[in-house]
Amino acid sequence: MLQTPFKSYLMGGFEACHALNEHRVRIDMIGVTRHDVLCREDYKMLKANGIYTIREGLGWYEIDKGTDEYHFGRFETMMRIAQEEGMEVIWSLNHFDFPDYLDVFSDQYALRFTQYAVAAARKLREYTDGVLYINPFNEISFGVWICADLGVWAPHTHGRAMELKIQVVRGAIQAMRAIRAIDNNVQFIQVDPIMVRMAEAGAPDHVHHFANGWHNVVCQAWDMIIGRAFPELGGSPDLMDIVGINYYVTNQEIIRKHPPHPSVQLPMYSRFRIPFVNMIQSVYDRYHKPIIISETGCYGNLRVPWWRRTLRDVDAALARGIPLWGVCTYPVIDRPDWHRWHLTHSGFWDFEEGDPTCERIPYQPVLNLVKRYVKRRTHRMESGTRLSER
Repeated sequence: MLQTPFKSYLMGGFEACHALNEHRVRIDMIGVTRHDVLCREDYKMLKANGIYTIREGLGWYEIDKGTDEYHFGRFETMMRIAQEEGMEVIWSLNHFDFPDYLDVFSDQYALRFTQYAVAAARKLREYTDGVLYINPFNEISFGVWICADLGVWAPHTHGRAMELKIQVVRGAIQAMRAIRAIDNNVQFIQVDPIMVRMAEAGAPDHVHHFANGWHNVVCQAWDMIIGRAFPELGGSPDLMDIVGINYYVTNQEIIRKHPPHPSVQLPMYSRFRIPFVNMIQSVYDRYHKPIIISETGCYGNLRVPWWRRTLRDVDAALARGIPLWGVCTYPVIDRPDWHRWHLTHSGFWDFEEGDPTCERIPYQPVLNLVKRYVKRRTHRMESGTRLSER
């Protein structure tokens, strides 16, 4: 096997966004894709393709209605089925959602999140043997930006992203401390996007200065969790067991030299793109913690070239001695776009637009590619182990 503590090096992530969108309608991706009712079939399908480790997300808004009782409903059904199928689950406690009753900017936020998180950890432990892998809040940086800067998702505010980030990090830190107090076999995976912005040649000095400092902005939530930034929040290195890097084709941009200096996505084949392995290296050099690529993938016919390129970078990272413990395709099952609601054709399995059953259709070219990769790497590592034992 590839060197990893997880059941499988290749992981599958199920889209679990639960945000309250710009139309004040609750997004429910596990419902839209029917994963909540098809999870057993989905798990069997993944296992048949060598995937035994997955990412799932709870809906805080659905579980916590502001009373002292927590109703896990369909999520508990998924926990039970995952246990029965022998799946190892990395659970996110929050995937862009806040309970309707709660003012996220109030002093009650950290307390209510901590109480919910402890209840969730207790429930997850009922269905989990061994290490319990928890991601307290998926993509803090992206979440606070879209919720409290752009105002697209609840709480639908503008210019308050930093304020919300402090709230979310404070709540995550207190929740993790409380979980550790009742369960000493938990590992926390801190998941955020890794992103590069570079200034176009000829851009003013202030644009270059901003681009050069962007890595610190990208890493700010991680720095807060480990206590490197805003130490008054109580962060410390023991709260980051594993770093989860989310990386897509959209995660490299160039800042134009002409006012108003817009940021433009670099195309996949742009000669200006920085090798992903260098981005992984930058995170490892900053934290010296094990890493997983917690989300990656592409869409349409770019899926195969994207995975070829990504897996080359994985090989390069492993060759450098970086403890890269796994790669998670996200989403493993296709899902609609958050805003326009058309299918993105981004999974290892698709389904037809308008099909109420969401019948899974394997995208065989990318499945074949990643299966060959895992088989080849496993063979190499087993051969290397045998040679080293002689």
